[in-house]
Amino acid sequence: MVTELDARWNARDADAMSKLFAPDVDFRIYGITQYRSRDEFRLHYQEAFATRVPADVRHATSLETVRIVASGTAVLDGEVEVGKPGAPASEVRHFYYTALAIYRDGSWVFDTFRVAQKSGPAR
Repeated sequence: MVTELDARWNARDADAMSKLFAPDVDFRIYGITQYRSRDEFRLHYQEAFATRVPADVRHATSLETVRIVASGTAVLDGEVEVGKPGAPASEVRHFYYTALAIYRDGSWVFDTFRVAQKSGPAR
C-alpha cells in the first residue's frame, strides 16, 4: 500500500491515490487539516498537485511496523520524506504517519491516516 501511495503521489494522480483510501476515510495532517471522505482527500490533492507541489518533488514512504490487531485490520507506522531528489536534508520535509488499514470489498485500504511533522535532525 505504501509503495502504491508513493507511486501514485509521484505520478500526481490524485484519483488513483484516493482509491487507496476507504470512502469514509478519516485523514488528518498535523492535527489541523482533516478530510473525512475519499472525495475530500482527492479534491485536496488534485488542487495541490495542480498549484502547489512542484513536478520534481518526490514522496518516499518507509514502513517501519505493521501490527495485525484483528482479522482484516492492521496498524501501520512509518516515516515520509517529501522533497527534490538530491536536495540537502534541510530542504526535505520529514513526517511520521500512523494508519489503520482495513480489508474491505476484496482489497486493503487506509481507513484512518494521521500525519505529523517530524522535528529534529533527519535520520
